[in-house]
Order: sequence, then structure tokens, then C-alpha cells
Amino acid sequence: MAPATGEAVLTDDGVQLYLVVAPKVGRTQIKGGPSDRSAELHIPFRLIGRCGSDQRGVWLEVVGRGTMWLLPRDRGEFGQWLAHLSHGKTWQPPVQVTMQASSPVAGWCQQDLRFTFGFPQRWVQAPPHALADYGRLFAPSVLRAGVVESAGEWEAQVFVIDNGQQPRQTAGPTSSSWRRRSLTRRTSHPTARSRSRAWAANSPRCCEVTPGSRARPSTAAMARSSHAGTLYALWYGVVGGTTADGSYENWLPAFHTMLATWHWYA
Repeated sequence: MAPATGEAVLTDDGVQLYLVVAPKVGRTQIKGGPSDRSAELHIPFRLIGRCGSDQRGVWLEVVGRGTMWLLPRDRGEFGQWLAHLSHGKTWQPPVQVTMQASSPVAGWCQQDLRFTFGFPQRWVQAPPHALADYGRLFAPSVLRAGVVESAGEWEAQVFVIDNGQQPRQTAGPTSSSWRRRSLTRRTSHPTARSRSRAWAANSPRCCEVTPGSRARPSTAAMARSSHAGTLYALWYGVVGGTTADGSYENWLPAFHTMLATWHWYA
């Protein structure tokens, strides 16, 4: 991280930073004026593992970023408000529970010889040509399978993604265009809300995205599994509709059923 000056604003769901990066960082000279070096950064409390203050300033342990230091003019008051507003809202490790099928199984995925899973009534396997076209958004990962259920303006989607033998930072589409893609038509961005939770049984381990505020709902649930040295991810989301319209929660039991009935072939 580079040193910067600016403002730090505490909100009910995080820390909002308005920064101007220093023109010279080490041996690196940044060209342009202050506007070229300005940035806004929002750090939700749900991504802060720990926080505190000492004689050096206020520190935040941010998931995925490391330790960040803030030097407010009034460290005592800022630190007290930070502790008060973030209480009960900071990052928590996922809770492990046992997955159980919550919907009757009406069919089985047959798109890959290495695995199968059951899906409820009205879910169908994505057409091969649509799956191949959509799979390009996941490169360099490989899209192995996909099942969908369409209902009016909504389409619920579950994808199985092969991430290879080396861990990657993300296990999902690399292009932002997935936010507007349906396998059968173009729709608006997916809507989703979830709780931070992990499942471990015969099914893959699942870590759902931690929810944000009402203004920043999560957009997907992700399950992870490793088999024969290869890392896999199961991605669930809903496209269409509007933010926080309940569509994500509506089809979430179907995703739980798929995880609970997951089976690896020898």
C-alpha cells in the first residue's frame, strides 16, 4: 500500500476513504496532479478481521489486503467510534454444518463423467452450445457443467467450474459481462443475499458470500471442492429481477439440494 492523505468517514457499515496518494512512493514518481492521484475506497466492516489503536495510530486488518494504518487527528475519538460502529459486524469465520437435501430430486447432472448431483423439478441442464459460449467468460478456468431454472424474468443458475491444480484468487467469470448474461436471454444483473456459512459432509465445502448492507447485497454463493488434485467451484446466482427481490432466497434450497446430493465417481 502507498502512503496517502485525505478523509476517513465512518458509516454504519464500514469505513469510507477519500484519498490522495503521495506524488512519490519510494523511487517511484507518480505523474499528474492531485486529481490524477485521488481515489475512493470503501472498506465494509464485514471485511475487517480485527481493528484497534495504539500510539502509532488506528489499524485495520482487512481481509485480502492486510493491515492498513490510519492516522486521524483525534485517534482516541475515532478509535472509539470505530469500535462502537463495527461491533458485531466484523468478519467471522464460516460456520460448518451438515448439508441435507431440502427439495425432492427430479433429475441428475450428466454433463461430466467425473461427478453428478441431483437437481429439483423444473431445473434443466444447460444446452451444450450455450454452456460452451458462456464458458469463455470463466477463462482460464473451465466451465464443466451448468443447470438452470427459468421463471419469467428470472433465471437461477448453478455452474461447476474447474480451476485446475493451482489455487486462484477467484473461481468465477473473469468478465463483468456475466452480470447481464442468461443462458437463454439477456437480463439485468443478478440479485443475491446470503449468510456467511460453510457446509462440510459428503458434499463440497461451501462458503457463501457474506452479506453487505441493504444497499450492497451479495451477488452469489460459492462452494469449493478438491478431487484428484483438481480444485472445483460450484457457483450459484440468479439473473433478472431487481436487487433484494427475494429471488436469491427462493432458489437457494435447490442449491443446497445439489450440494447434499453431490457424488464423485471413482
